Amino acid sequence: MRIPIKDFYTELATITNTNIDIVNSKYVNLSREELLKKPSPEKWSIGECLQHLVKYGDFYLTAMEESIVKYSGNHTPNTYFKTGYFGNKFANMLRYKKTGMKTMKSPKIESLSFVEVDNNIINIFLEQQQQHLSILNKTKSLKMEKVKVPIALTNTIKTKIGDTLRFSIYHNQRHIIQAEKVFNQLF
Repeated sequence: MRIPIKDFYTELATITNTNIDIVNSKYVNLSREELLKKPSPEKWSIGECLQHLVKYGDFYLTAMEESIVKYSGNHTPNTYFKTGYFGNKFANMLRYKKTGMKTMKSPKIESLSFVEVDNNIINIFLEQQQQHLSILNKTKSLKMEKVKVPIALTNTIKTKIGDTLRFSIYHNQRHIIQAEKVFNQLF
């Protein structure tokens, strides 16, 4: 699939800025107790949604930054982003759909799991969103199809950085929407 580069950046920056706005307007003033309150025992709290995203961000933001630093190829900006097979598949699985999203179990990956919610989860999440925006900006001068990023599930599959940005940001959006549903149920 080919995505016009302007559409690529506009969509991902808009989603990220919307995530920042939601967290700043709804969650930043919640107490720790409110952040950890669950609508039911089997559902995640707002804090758990954010902690899950922070753990993924720890992996993917670091991997993307390292991939950019290692890249020594063409620095001619793209006019289109051509998705890869696996990256596009992952992105489409995580992309928000207004008609309803399929619920998914989080994969059991040690480096992405967490026991408790960080006391400073809001600030950490917001910093990671700014890092997503920074990486988006850095990729504007790269041939994104040539910058490869490892995925958390296995070291044998790497995706194009544009696909990694897509599924990382779509994943963020998916769980911010989940946190909004929790907020609306509880507050």
